[in-house]
Amino acid sequence: AQPLVILVERQVIGGSWKAEQTLRATPRRGGAFAVAVRMTVPGAHRVSVRTATPAAIQSAGPFAVRVTAPRRLGGVSAPR
Repeated sequence: AQPLVILVERQVIGGSWKAEQTLRATPRRGGAFAVAVRMTVPGAHRVSVRTATPAAIQSAGPFAVRVTAPRRLGGVSAPR
């Protein structure tokens, strides 16, 4: 399986996106992968996944994540 690059971006004032983290993962059988992402700033974030090899780049569309203000245990909510 080809390695993956996971890009986490945060929406800043003015509506543009700023890269926060770039993570790498290796998919397991069936294409499943797991990555721990630490989102410390509340607000709108988007996550994009693509293959890490430049030869045949394949990517999935980004998905949005809303990060709420930290509470006792913190909180992350995904849109329904």
